[in-house]
Amino acid sequence: MGSLLSSPLSVLIHAKLKTHRDYTISKQAENFLFGFEAMDELKAEKYKYDPTQYKRYFDGISRGDYLPSRGGEEEGAEITAADKIIIASVFLVPAILFITFVL
Repeated sequence: MGSLLSSPLSVLIHAKLKTHRDYTISKQAENFLFGFEAMDELKAEKYKYDPTQYKRYFDGISRGDYLPSRGGEEEGAEITAADKIIIASVFLVPAILFITFVL
């Protein structure tokens, strides 16, 4: 069914399946209809993408080359002086305030 994309036949079939007695089938049909309506509303047909355009990114994720914890840092990137000041203030300011007002 999903291979029919948003053709009128597919919309008609999913509209009929929306009244199916099995809840899971009717819910899936309702979700597909919502997707078809969203595509029409957003005019998604006018956007065409090359399927190989993002292939290298997905291949890198599947190989494990992409580490989301690195945040896209480049090799050899170092912490600047401003970054060091911010890091130190995050740890030192609460400690100084605690010592000043509590003790």
